[in-house]
Amino acid sequence: MPTNSILCFKGYELDKLIFIKNAHAEHDKEFELVPKLGKETKEVGKNNYDVTLTFSLEPVDNSERPFTIDVSLTGHFKIEDVKEISEVAKNELINKNAVAILFPFLRSTVASLTICANIPPLVLPIVNLSEDLK
Repeated sequence: MPTNSILCFKGYELDKLIFIKNAHAEHDKEFELVPKLGKETKEVGKNNYDVTLTFSLEPVDNSERPFTIDVSLTGHFKIEDVKEISEVAKNELINKNAVAILFPFLRSTVASLTICANIPPLVLPIVNLSEDLK
């Protein structure tokens, strides 16, 4: 029988959703872009946490990019039954597990945004965020 996690996901909200097409870029040319991921965690009450993930694209070598994209979303989490949980375990739940829960929502948002912009969808790869966001 599966056990319930003490980390409860209370939902998320989009904080920022920006897509700007660069009308001057050569759109038939291949572009190399570097994804920039960010994470911020904040305790917002006793055992309540907000985790914010951000995503943007940076051009390689300051070249012109075909579009600008900037996405930020915040997930709301609560750690329940924390009578005997260590700070290390709490930090791991928030910095690893909560981020892993939120990342699929970020991936979906970025893909949907690019599809709505009528360009080929930008689908973020599945990554080991606990290593990438250290």
